[in-house]
Formats: sequence, structure tokens, C-alpha cells
Amino acid sequence: MESSKEPKRPKRIKAKPQGVPSQDYYAIFQGRTEGQRILEELSTLFHDRPLETVDPSAALFREGQRSVVMYIIHRCAEVGA
Repeated sequence: MESSKEPKRPKRIKAKPQGVPSQDYYAIFQGRTEGQRILEELSTLFHDRPLETVDPSAALFREGQRSVVMYIIHRCAEVGA
């Protein structure tokens, strides 16, 4: 009998301050027009695209890129919460 194992999911980044306050993330990426444009571009390039690909290594690489953008968004949201 064959066991069905679900594929491992990537670990989520826990947004805990590492010396840089969330207010700094907010000031740069939400408080300034330039920062908002940069975050929009990063989101378009690395967050808002499908992870599916033929190469599993490429999918993991894309998830790494996506998780960085998610981290920035989460840190900005901590200030608005």
C-alpha cells in the first residue's frame, strides 16, 4: 500500500523586529511616494506572479523572492494595525 504524503510547504517568515522598527518600514514604503512605487514594482515582479514552474528549484527561488516582499508588507501593516 502506497502512502500519500503531502509536499512540504515553505516556512513563513515571522515578522519580528531585528533592530529596525516597523515604523521605519512604513515611513519608507508607505509614507513616501517613491517607496510606494518601489513596493508596487517589487510586488509586481516578485509577489503577484504564479509560483508554478516545471523546475522545483525555480519555484523555491520564486517563493524566496515572494517571501521578502510579504515581509515588507507585513512590517508596514504592523504600524497600521
